[in-house]
Amino acid sequence: MTIDRLSILSRLEGYDPSDSIIRARAFLAADDLKAVSDRPVRIKVSEALRLWETRLKNTTITNRSIQGAATFVGQLRMLDPNVDLEQVGFISPKYAGNVFFDDKNGKFVGLVLVERSGPPL
Repeated sequence: MTIDRLSILSRLEGYDPSDSIIRARAFLAADDLKAVSDRPVRIKVSEALRLWETRLKNTTITNRSIQGAATFVGQLRMLDPNVDLEQVGFISPKYAGNVFFDDKNGKFVGLVLVERSGPPL
């Protein structure tokens, strides 16, 4: 499967408008968005939890927030650690973000967004 932002955006239809869903829809609707890779990345819930808990803790050191990280970590804690996630990454001139889905049932799990500080794309 190749990554297409519009197909990923369509996967969010039918969900109640939580903060994560609203933020994901707005991010994916941006015209200047580019996929980070050609294919989704697969990651176990246990690995994602370890990674994003660490990144969330580091925000106190870096003073750089990661939008959606706390909610995403909370969602991960409720999932079976052996479940695979599908991670799709996108970048725009202003943000870098990852959208996560349960690899088995396709359900939305979360979104994390970081404001970019690097040079424009």
